[in-house]
Parts: sequence; structure tokens; C-alpha cells
Amino acid sequence: LFLATDGSAPDNEPIGTFGWVLATSDTILLSGFGPTHGQPPSSFRSEAVGLLAGILAYAAVIGFVGASNPPQLECYLDSASVHDRLLAIIQHPVTLSLARSADSDALMTLRDHWSSRTYGGSINWIRGHQDSRGPKQQQLSWPAQLNIRADTLATQGRRHYKRFPPPAFVPFPASSITLFHNNIPRCSKYTQLLRWHQADNRFHTYLCARLGLPAPRHRSIDWEAYESARSKATLPLLRFSTKTLIGW
Repeated sequence: LFLATDGSAPDNEPIGTFGWVLATSDTILLSGFGPTHGQPPSSFRSEAVGLLAGILAYAAVIGFVGASNPPQLECYLDSASVHDRLLAIIQHPVTLSLARSADSDALMTLRDHWSSRTYGGSINWIRGHQDSRGPKQQQLSWPAQLNIRADTLATQGRRHYKRFPPPAFVPFPASSITLFHNNIPRCSKYTQLLRWHQADNRFHTYLCARLGLPAPRHRSIDWEAYESARSKATLPLLRFSTKTLIGW
């Protein structure tokens, strides 16, 4: 069987999404999409969680049909970084540095499920978006066509979660500790978060005093949306907003 997965995490989106496709050599059997929780969103995490979702879906099928000798699974993803990182983790002992690295919860859970599987298979990298490089989709290899379908599902998931709230985050079983910031799991850039936390608190205290904002009102403001809009503002507007907020 073939499993093709893909992940997406566009800039300024609150969550990432993924898609997966399970197929025989000529027929798609199952497919799905889902959200990738964790701040800051990244395509790496979305790709890793997408692969994990597909592997879990195959395990659920095996359990449902009671297959004692399931067919091997050839996995394809277009993220070379996830592919290389995961194979390195599978082939070498786990070290403390892994626990401190980005997205270690998803990678460790992937490692556990892949190492304990009851079927043969492999994890392969495939070039993504091959349909945009000339050949028609029908002329591409079957794994490449499945990867395109997985990419479409990840995009479909992004549209879906703009209309409907995503399900709540559940910490990965292989993660002994999950760091939350503002009730959202933090999955990378831990040092940056801790380094700026105290400075942010001082700035928020100053801002509330300057503008006469009570703390609950200050917390109700969507500062991430403001930050996103500010990053696209012209220099004169940046100067104006800075002077208005801070008084510089």
C-alpha cells in the first residue's frame, strides 16, 4: 500500500493543516485532513503530524479488519527535512538534546509508532508540487499523484478550519512534558519565548498605565492580528502607531 502525506502552515495562520491519502497501486482507499496545533506554526510540524496521522489511520484499519499479516506500507512525503530528521531519530539512540529541539513531541511519537509497527515498509522523500513543473498529473508517478492529492486536502483543511473550530489539542503520548503559553502548546523557539517573557510583561504594564487600559481589556485585544498588520504597514504608519502607543 501507499501512504502520501503533506502539510501546510502559511504565514499569519493560527494553525497548520495536513492531508493524507492511503491507496493501493491504482485506487485511493482512504483520505483525510486535520489541524496541526502548536505555536509557532511551521510546515515542518505540519508535515510530521500529517505523516503521523496517516500511519495512525493505517493502524486503525489494521485493527478494524483484524489483519494478522497486513501489507507493507510505502510512505511518501515532500519534506526532506522531516524525512531526514525522522530517519536519524529512528536509527540512533534518543538523546536529551532531542527533547529540547523543535517539535520533539511529534517526532518522538512518530518514532514510537513506526518502530512498533507490525508490517514492513519505508519512509521516502518525493519532490512536491510536480504538477506545476510541466507534466500533466496523469503522466506523473502514482506516489507523486497521491502527494498532490494530499496537498489539496491540506488546503481543504485550511479552508475548513476557517469556518469551523478545530478540535482541542491533545498532548502527544511520547511527550513527557508539554509547554503551554496562553493555553496554546509551544513547540519550538522556547528560548526566545522565555527570554522575552519578562520584557513583554513590563511593556504590557507600561502600556496599560499609559492608555488607561484595565488588564482584562488589554488581554482581550488581538495583539497577534495587530502585529501581523503592523508588519505590512508603511514606514510613516509605523512611526505614527509607535508614537501613539508608546509616546516616542
